[in-house]
Amino acid sequence: MTGSEIRRAFLDFFVEREHAEVSSSPVVPAEDPTLLFTNAGMNQFKKVFTGEESRSYLRAATVQKCIRVSGKHNDLENVGLTPRHHTFFEMMGNFSFGDYFKEEAVLYAWDFLTGTVGLPKDRLYATIYTDDDEAGEAWKRVTDIDPARIYRLGKEENYWSMGETGPQGPCSEVLYDIAPSPGEDPTLLDPTDSDRFLEVWNLVFMQFEAQPSGELIELPRPSIDTGLGLERLASILQGVDSNFDTDLVRPLIDHVCELVDSEYDPGEKGVSHRVIADHVRALTFAITDGVIPSNEGRGYVLRRLLRRAARHGRKLDMKEPFIYKLVPTVVSIFKEAYPEVAGAEERTMLVVRTEEERFGETLDQGIERFEELVAAVKEEGEVAIPGHEAFVLYDTYGFPLDLTQVMAEERGFPVDVEGFNAALQEQKERSRADRAEKGAAAREEAFAAADSIPSGEEGRTFVGYDLDRWVTEGRIIALFDAGFGPVDRLGQGERGFAVLSETPFYAEAGGQASDRGEIEGDGFIFGVDRVDSFGSVIFHGGITMAGVAAPGPVQSRLDAVRRGRIMRNHTATHLVHAALRDVLGVHVQQSGSLVEQDRLRFDFSHFSSVTPGEQAEVIRWVNRGIRANIPVLAREMPYQEALNAGALAFFGEKYGDLVRVVEIPGWTMELCGGTHVERTGDISFFRILHEGSISSGVRRVEAATAQDAVETAIEDRLKLHSLEEMLGTTEVELIRRVQMLVNENRNLRKESAHAAALRGMDQVEEIIGGALEVAGVSVVTGRVEVPEIAMLRTLADTVRSKLGSGVGVLGMEQEGKAVLLCVVTDDLVEAGWKAGTIIKDVAAVAGGKGGGKPHMAQAGGPDAGKLDEALSAVPDIVRSHAPGH
Repeated sequence: MTGSEIRRAFLDFFVEREHAEVSSSPVVPAEDPTLLFTNAGMNQFKKVFTGEESRSYLRAATVQKCIRVSGKHNDLENVGLTPRHHTFFEMMGNFSFGDYFKEEAVLYAWDFLTGTVGLPKDRLYATIYTDDDEAGEAWKRVTDIDPARIYRLGKEENYWSMGETGPQGPCSEVLYDIAPSPGEDPTLLDPTDSDRFLEVWNLVFMQFEAQPSGELIELPRPSIDTGLGLERLASILQGVDSNFDTDLVRPLIDHVCELVDSEYDPGEKGVSHRVIADHVRALTFAITDGVIPSNEGRGYVLRRLLRRAARHGRKLDMKEPFIYKLVPTVVSIFKEAYPEVAGAEERTMLVVRTEEERFGETLDQGIERFEELVAAVKEEGEVAIPGHEAFVLYDTYGFPLDLTQVMAEERGFPVDVEGFNAALQEQKERSRADRAEKGAAAREEAFAAADSIPSGEEGRTFVGYDLDRWVTEGRIIALFDAGFGPVDRLGQGERGFAVLSETPFYAEAGGQASDRGEIEGDGFIFGVDRVDSFGSVIFHGGITMAGVAAPGPVQSRLDAVRRGRIMRNHTATHLVHAALRDVLGVHVQQSGSLVEQDRLRFDFSHFSSVTPGEQAEVIRWVNRGIRANIPVLAREMPYQEALNAGALAFFGEKYGDLVRVVEIPGWTMELCGGTHVERTGDISFFRILHEGSISSGVRRVEAATAQDAVETAIEDRLKLHSLEEMLGTTEVELIRRVQMLVNENRNLRKESAHAAALRGMDQVEEIIGGALEVAGVSVVTGRVEVPEIAMLRTLADTVRSKLGSGVGVLGMEQEGKAVLLCVVTDDLVEAGWKAGTIIKDVAAVAGGKGGGKPHMAQAGGPDAGKLDEALSAVPDIVRSHAPGH
């Protein structure tokens, strides 16, 4: 049976037995932001098992796409080394939510395996939990399995729990005998022998609930959760020894062989083929479901997978991007069962290729650096790769720690992980040192001030969602000075913080800037210029503008014009988010935002620049939403109910049981605590001002709305008019005129470069003519006048060619700094001469440093005034580096 036939047979079997056929959930678990990836069939039913959610059915069957790369179910390190481990796999499962229990679950498993797919009964075994007599009796009563083939095992093998508390229970596993021996006594076999027995199907009997006290109580409606690995069953039915040889994976291995022009070895030499085939499956499904490579969370997992696969490509001598070419093969295998992979094929290929190209720029340099490290470790008699060096590979060359560990293990060395973590932590501390120095003490004092406010609603109540409450009567219940020290009053001109019984002022949160305004009391006005929340207490920062501020009755008035502009921009960010997901794909997720009165900024996950055409479509999309003048609805609802209604929740965010949902019906729905306009038409007009990259895999859009957007359009029109006047042309002819000037400039640069090259060649002839013999080799040095480093490299190549045999060092000045380049001919490289080590010492004379490959290396120095001195030192330095010196 093919993988597709097995998948269909499984679902049909259970549909015939009154199970609802439920589609696979995405590999990104939308209903569980705490989980990196869907790693089991039961994930989408988690709330059903805990009683927090109900479905229209009591029985279900699924074939779930899963990714396991972290936590206790992390198979990453074993991929390619064993015949069974994968990062991506499919889990077939049947579920009962308080309907049937052990006897039916056992019967269904036995009937499907021995009847539907025809596994021989004499090769099947079962394990049960050590004291689960009920399961043991079920196996004997409803199947004809030999009772001697039923084994009792302990908690580690045959007990499942969702966590320290919650549903749990014993389980029963069905094993397949890979290598039967006729006439054996089953009672003498070890069911935990993985070389002999293959775990095929796990039946989990959820019958207890663990209490915080540790007590187990019987569930009123016990449930069933089972998992049957599709790849494992396929390997049995297709008569192959490895999951990688099934029709679910082998076409990918064959495609890898075709791309790298090599034959596949099912043994140790085929590890790289298997790793690449496995990882591209996980990459394809994750990217299809909206994840893109980045430096955080799920995105970093993808980046690690792709870089591991790319490095295995290098081991197969594949220097160019190639993993993306495997995506169509993944699609051809799975498009029938998962049509979404076909719909995302082009985008998936683009994401993978972009990431491959990005890593390819540093991969070879990183491998070279690693080889130097290994050589140094051996030479110095060390026992491990130093942690700080592993960090350099991570920080400079993009090597994830686990990739360095695999490479080191292949060479017989461990990595000092503790040292790596220390270097990583040191970098983090350096990057936030200034901020911490300035802000840590203040935050500590602010939270201490918050603790001084009596518990309750006073000081913590925000009423500013309601437009009618933008002017609010209340009381100042506490005052603090600028350092959060408690005070009784704040005199005119004094800065401090006021806490109100209730407030219309929005405290800065979720990227939205805080409100500003005034607090007026008996004989004083306190100007509010910032609002912050610490420990749920809302602090109004500002200056007493008149009189002496003191606790007592006050009227709070926020700046309504400013608030209105902020609300327009905040609602626009929701439309922007929806527009980007619609135009670019559902992989787009918010990475950050800033909402101020005059602009908005939206950061989002995306793998390439947003083209002008795509930006135009986003602008059109948002303005269509504005013109539709749709009501903006905000309401509080239970978190799970919000998710079920379609509100977006993202990995890493923390949500309470009750959340605020902002919805523009038919356009967007998000969890959001910010302030918004009543209708989209209030935004008036939207315009993108800038789009660019802020980090790998993260883009930023800056935009404006309403009159601010109009003013930017006017400014741009005035700039165009200035260009027209400057170039003596019209708007219609402007682009053609600019292109003509660009072409003229390009031609002039070419002519200038050609002239410089001719002068440089004359200098090269002169330099070679002054060759010296040092340590038995020809040595030439010289200072050349060329406009750019690329030309210096060209001249150095010429020196290397014309020398025939020798060492050459050239230097040039660029923007007041010294640039040096050393070349060594091939015959001397073979004899042990290295340009990289020579240039390091030459650069040191000029106060700089450098390095490179044995045949060519480059260096720089901060002071061009030392260039001649460095070149003069070359003969002595070459002599000191002669092999055997």
